[in-house]
Amino acid sequence: MTEIEPLLAGLRVLDLSAGEADLTSRLLADLGADVLKVEPPGGSAGRAVLPSLNGVSIPFALHNANKRSAVLDPRDDNDCRRLLELAADADILVDSGNPGQLSAYGTTCEQLADRYTRLVTIAVSDFGSRGPRTSWHATDPVLYAMSTALSRSGPTTGTPVLPPEGIASATAAVQAAWVALVAYANRLRTGIGDFIDFARFDAVVLALDPPFGTQGQAATARSRGERWRGRPKNQDLYPIFRCRDGFVRLCVLSPRQWHGMRAWLGEPPAFQGPGFDTIAARVRAFADLSPLMAALFADQSMADLVRAGQRHGVPIAAVLTPTPDIFTQCLMACPMIVLYEACIWLA
Repeated sequence: MTEIEPLLAGLRVLDLSAGEADLTSRLLADLGADVLKVEPPGGSAGRAVLPSLNGVSIPFALHNANKRSAVLDPRDDNDCRRLLELAADADILVDSGNPGQLSAYGTTCEQLADRYTRLVTIAVSDFGSRGPRTSWHATDPVLYAMSTALSRSGPTTGTPVLPPEGIASATAAVQAAWVALVAYANRLRTGIGDFIDFARFDAVVLALDPPFGTQGQAATARSRGERWRGRPKNQDLYPIFRCRDGFVRLCVLSPRQWHGMRAWLGEPPAFQGPGFDTIAARVRAFADLSPLMAALFADQSMADLVRAGQRHGVPIAAVLTPTPDIFTQCLMACPMIVLYEACIWLA
């Protein structure tokens, strides 16, 4: 089998991030970038974060997989000069905190972007480096609350229920990685890098269950009183149905996907007409529409339904269990499961 070159092969990333921001550069590493994590003597504080396994911090290992690591002492002038040399040779530099980790080495993301004009630097902090909330610190629960996502989580009445830990941070990390790549793409076009002042709060407001957006309240035409604040009743957007040997989940968003689903259902007369081409109309009619889907799927196998969905142009997937289903033939044939020692230190 011909080995496929990773998407970001050849991209050099200098990583001075810490904590939840580590995931930003982890995403770039997963896509094939050469990510070099700079740590002080004794290692990053994140190496001591619990829980741990055999003395290795599990969160640190997850957030820093696929990276190389180097030790540079901010109290050593030679190491500070070495950091500048690494920055000059990098394509993207990721820092985090306010002030950032670079401050220990006597510089900042903004200064390095000015000094090395082809370098893209991104400073990840909770609320940005400017403005009235610069000194604030945010955990995932704080980001859930301030982004309004918490107001849509939990029972329909009473106290909202916190979503699982980590979703807000992961949402911000994906946005940060994307922004860095957009700036890098612009550098390839113009030859000029950039400095990005990235606020995790802004990213969570934009991307985590936004009240307005592609699947927000505005898109589905729900008034405040109609919104369901519980889980998992909002399955009407990506519903899960029982079938003969398990469950399947499908996604019917665009008019083309809806037309395929309608044909699969046998063109029921009650759901004809262009009015049902909108997500809002189908959400309002879901109580009548879902029994038809449930009846269609009940006696068929997951594999048959996936094949039928492909024929009709309807995105559908089998709901697999953790083991042994997840170790499918396709997954095992691809280089996706690799045994490794997390974050080997390179002096």
